[in-house]
Amino acid sequence: MQGYKPKDIFNCDETGLYFKGMPNRSLTKRGEICSGVKDQKDRFTILLTVSALSEKLPPLIIWKSKCPRCFEKKKAPPGIVWCWNKSAWMTSELFRSYLLDLDKTMQSQNRKILLFLDNATVHCKPVLQNVNMVFFQPNTTSICQPLDSGIIQMFKVLYRKELVKHLASKMEFDGASKVPNIDVNVETTIKSVNQKLAIDWIKVAWKEVGVDTIKKCFIRTGFNIDSADSDEVSIVSPTLERAEAEFLKAAADVGITDACYDEGTVVTFDPLPAPPAPIVTVTEADSDSDEDVDIEEDQVTIADVKSAYSVLLRYHRKIEDGESLARVLSDLASVIMAESNKRKRDSLITEFMKPKKPCTMSVNDSPQEEIVSVDDEILCIL
Repeated sequence: MQGYKPKDIFNCDETGLYFKGMPNRSLTKRGEICSGVKDQKDRFTILLTVSALSEKLPPLIIWKSKCPRCFEKKKAPPGIVWCWNKSAWMTSELFRSYLLDLDKTMQSQNRKILLFLDNATVHCKPVLQNVNMVFFQPNTTSICQPLDSGIIQMFKVLYRKELVKHLASKMEFDGASKVPNIDVNVETTIKSVNQKLAIDWIKVAWKEVGVDTIKKCFIRTGFNIDSADSDEVSIVSPTLERAEAEFLKAAADVGITDACYDEGTVVTFDPLPAPPAPIVTVTEADSDSDEDVDIEEDQVTIADVKSAYSVLLRYHRKIEDGESLARVLSDLASVIMAESNKRKRDSLITEFMKPKKPCTMSVNDSPQEEIVSVDDEILCIL
């Protein structure tokens, strides 16, 4: 970041805001019934951009329609960037348009800024002159992005504050008893919140986000900001700082002094010895034959295993004390059945539609003796 001052270091990120959403907690007396309201799913997508010295650009707000009925003179309120699409989500076209307008603004101010942002798919990279874009590594925004470290959260808390103040103002209090008017329907009041009111509260909440909050979030994510007049800003890995702090704390707990840990000390470790080379026995072939000899291994099929199992089963029936052999046969039967199931082919749906052959037997035919297959014997063992 050489050549950029803290005032020229910016970060932008999108967030969703349910602008009719009520807080999910409340204060009530013990024993009183406290009922909530149905959640409202009206949502804005807001793009916030802020610098390391708390310079806040007008928020970009995305809604589903170009001109809601609550807008006066069919124009968006000043102080924001109003966009729209069917889903109220950020798209590549909207983001490209926002970057081009930002680049023109910086050209008019004769400034060159460095813009940090995450690598979302909608974050395209158009050709810009006064805006240099830097993308965070994947899956690191929760650690490296200042807006995700508390700025957006503070913005939403301040917005909910304005919403609750609006709800409280609708309640009429008696001057003597200070008792609220219970006839006020909270759900009806929440539904009456329109886009114009929400935009006004967004501007108030974004303005009230403190300078200290923004600076601390930048410092927490690794931006080393010493003063406003410094010419350079360095980035320190936040994970490295946390690891060093945890090491020093653990060292103090076990009684290690600070002299054992020097900041400039480089600790080296001897490399592990290489594993010994495998011993290979080479058998020389006949000197008269120059051709390579291919060694073919006998392949054992599942039918051979079943045949051997049948022989072992017959032997087990002849011996008297065969408990140990019975356990071995039981384990072997489980392996054979598992391998047989792996080799089974799934039946096609057309096979169920084929007509079955009728079973015919004459009167003179005598019933055949029952034949027990190897599979049946395996099932008996299992």
